[in-house]
Amino acid sequence: MDKKAISLIISFVLLIGIAVTIASLAIVWTKNLAQKQIESTTRFVETGLECDSIYFNIKSFGTLEGCSVTNGCFNVSNNGLKTINNLIIRYGKKDGTTENSQFNEEIKPNTTKTLNSAVSFYEIGEAEFIPVVISETRRIGCVGKKVLVKEEYLQ
Repeated sequence: MDKKAISLIISFVLLIGIAVTIASLAIVWTKNLAQKQIESTTRFVETGLECDSIYFNIKSFGTLEGCSVTNGCFNVSNNGLKTINNLIIRYGKKDGTTENSQFNEEIKPNTTKTLNSAVSFYEIGEAEFIPVVISETRRIGCVGKKVLVKEEYLQ
């Protein structure tokens, strides 16, 4: 075979390998950047006036009517006096990894919403639900009001 042809093949393989590596790094970087953006725009507090009247409950978790069979759903009941503007959910998976997601649906006082899970409930070891309220123009994550659902309570 011609040395020029072999050199061309090697350079093509190297070029493809470098392109795949750069694309992989870009995907990981943007995923981490997006997660940091969500957490940096939310001020997390243990207690405070904004969070005092937040009371919510996770009534059920699993395969509920009208939800994805693969991932499942959960019912969130707002029993407090303030509207919950968002929910941040930190999933602790059985394999030891974690995944965060955010639900941008308002849950008004004395109402229940069914939300789809971002992670299959077969993979979840525990799920931590942190309510987020908007006070003036600030997003406030009420960490002191979080609800932790352990694996044994997942259906």
